[in-house]
Amino acid sequence: MTYKDIKKEAMNLYPAFVLDNVISRPKRKIIRLITLILTFLFLLTIVVPFSPIPYPDFFINYNFPLRGATMVFFSLWIYSMLLESMYSSFYFKDKSIDFSVARHFIYNKHGDILKSFLSSPTGLYTMKRLGISQAKIKIFLKNRKISLPVESFSIDDSVINNNIGILEFVHSIVIIDREFAYFLFENGVGDNVLDGALKWVAFQRNLEFNKGRWLSKEALVKVPSIGRQWSYGHTPTLEDYTEEIHRESVDVSQPFLNYLYKDDVELIANSMLSARDPHVLFISDDSAYSNSVVDAFVREVFLGTVHPSIEDSRVFKINGILLFEELGESFDQIFGNLTNEIISAGNIIPVFENLSQFAELLHRQSKDLEVLLQPFFQTQTPIIMLSDARGYHRTLQTYSVIGRYANIIESEPKSDDQIIRRIQEEVIKIERKTKLFFTYGSIESLVYNIKKLNGKEQITESVLDTLYKIIPKLRGGKSNFITKNDVLILVEKEFKVPQTLTKEGEKEALLNLEALLAERVMGQEKALSAIADTLRRVRAGLSEINRPLGSFLFVGPTGVGKTETAKTLASSYFESEENLMRIDMSEFSSSDALYRMIGDSGSSGRLGEVLGDSPYGVLLLDEFEKAHKDIHNLFLQIIDEGYVTDGRGHELNMRNVIIISTSNAGSDLWQDDDFVAKDYEDKKQDLIDFVISRHVISPELINRFDHTILFKPLVDGSVSKIARKEIELLAKRLEKQGIGLEINNFIVSYLVSKGSSEQFGAREMQRVIKDTIESRIAKEIIQENIKSGNMISFEPSETGEEFDIKISTPTKLA
Repeated sequence: MTYKDIKKEAMNLYPAFVLDNVISRPKRKIIRLITLILTFLFLLTIVVPFSPIPYPDFFINYNFPLRGATMVFFSLWIYSMLLESMYSSFYFKDKSIDFSVARHFIYNKHGDILKSFLSSPTGLYTMKRLGISQAKIKIFLKNRKISLPVESFSIDDSVINNNIGILEFVHSIVIIDREFAYFLFENGVGDNVLDGALKWVAFQRNLEFNKGRWLSKEALVKVPSIGRQWSYGHTPTLEDYTEEIHRESVDVSQPFLNYLYKDDVELIANSMLSARDPHVLFISDDSAYSNSVVDAFVREVFLGTVHPSIEDSRVFKINGILLFEELGESFDQIFGNLTNEIISAGNIIPVFENLSQFAELLHRQSKDLEVLLQPFFQTQTPIIMLSDARGYHRTLQTYSVIGRYANIIESEPKSDDQIIRRIQEEVIKIERKTKLFFTYGSIESLVYNIKKLNGKEQITESVLDTLYKIIPKLRGGKSNFITKNDVLILVEKEFKVPQTLTKEGEKEALLNLEALLAERVMGQEKALSAIADTLRRVRAGLSEINRPLGSFLFVGPTGVGKTETAKTLASSYFESEENLMRIDMSEFSSSDALYRMIGDSGSSGRLGEVLGDSPYGVLLLDEFEKAHKDIHNLFLQIIDEGYVTDGRGHELNMRNVIIISTSNAGSDLWQDDDFVAKDYEDKKQDLIDFVISRHVISPELINRFDHTILFKPLVDGSVSKIARKEIELLAKRLEKQGIGLEINNFIVSYLVSKGSSEQFGAREMQRVIKDTIESRIAKEIIQENIKSGNMISFEPSETGEEFDIKISTPTKLA
């Protein structure tokens, strides 16, 4: 659509804008209120003289003018109401262009479409949702090089849905005005963020719009009816022990909220029209979403948009677990009364929450869920049952009566966009109560990070729980303006998992990660560089949310630093070696390996034991090639999806874990001179080809790893550095006892010769230090030959020993 076409549509609203231009809507509201108040006041002055109470002569002398004033103000009020009715006829009617958008084409005092938008209340509000301040907007407009005249504006017909709304309008500005697009980009606003924020703004405008339609069906339905419920039975016990869903709790004035749950609501409503089986079992792993679907269904019931047979229904939530715990021995009698009231009333739809857990509780108490539900199935009284997928398959599927009578609806996992919209509903309520203001980025970031931290289960509920946990801390902050970074800092504190680069020196540590790793891992520069690059991408937020933080296959001979690299990563990236989780994969080579790894119905398995409740760190899978093929397939899924379900049905979330699989496969290739002569990448490819050709690890699994890292045999210089590093650790321990250790070339050469080999690399280094050097020093200390204040060094032996220990006392400085 061209500018002329859009203006033509906008001109259909011209009378309303003329009125707005003369007197703004808020001022008109004040005028109506004042004229109404004055009408009543002057009317009272006329009525007072006729009362038995004494009154001043003023009311007799000026009775006629007072009547005239009353009629004048009453006429003004009537006139203002007629004007507002005219205005509403334009404002609320179905139109092809949004009212706030049309304004820019009817009254544009700037002659610049972008400046007009950024100066309008809607534009400023949109920018605020994007986290862009008015100060930044002013600077941008001041420094603009090219303006965007209104005549140059157009909208591609393909992007217009029902009407030209704020979304289509702003997206078209971004396409035409590249300066504005770059301004948004500079402020961290990409297409997805812009789209999400605009939809949120449109969402809130619809909320406000519908509130003003006081004669709409949605508004009138909030007025309680008289007598419609009198034909149905009384439910005193039900009202005492369960929770009714009322009109106020589902906000019937906002029917468009149901678009989030439209498909599931339609399935529930259609299932209830079945004359034979009007019962629903709704299955979703997200209980917050299930409750929202029920609320959306109830909203449709109140609005009368469902079938007349259930239009007058009242919906009650029944939490069987709480009911059982509260009633104790009287449970059977009270529940029987509830059932009778529901069936006899004729307009009750009970919603049984957490049905699978309720069934398991009854079973433990030697009671049967089928017996409790049978009266509803026999009388065709409609019921809604809620369960998660695991509980359904584990428990409810065994009840034949549910499979026979219930329409089973399995809800699909919700997209990030749907979850964000649900959270936005809640945030709007929070903002009204707390005066906090959330940017769109803060909501998107909250959903993204909770999904990453909690896996795929109960996402909406987890986000809502976290949101309400951090609200008190947000209210106690310096500002009511909540940004992405504010949310990340609090999520980090809540879950003890870093989300931001806020600690002093953390950025420098990440930028110099290779150097930090190289302090402990010698001679593997290329390997450490590849690892550091991957982890910087993770920390910068560029990794995939549904996968582990990183996944590496370390390939190389034994004793060259593969395990030491894993330890160093745990220490440097996760702040402590305690965050290293280790599994010896050679223990999982038998046919029952999978069950031992993930457990069965009674155990979590080795993987669950190692990961714990909040896995965050490095998972080291030693000698990965020796594991059974079922284990390889298991980790193929884990690397792909970031989680696995254990034998108990519990989800093990591994999206905050770095997985390192080590393998010595192909070590013999290093004896081949042709192989050794190749460059790093060619060697790596030869090793991968070797592993695949020998069916050690499948090509599918190798391709799933972020990187296959080649560790090469250590050269003499690297071994010497390792020897010096290890003996320095001993020197630090001796220093705590006041004993000095001089590190000379002799002891370094000794460790290189005794603690390294072509076959085992430097793996024996620590053992040699313990068995020879530490053992000799320990004897000398016990014999009191070495005391605090002594300095020791190692020299070639003159007595046939492997080395001699020279003990000296340093001369004190004057």
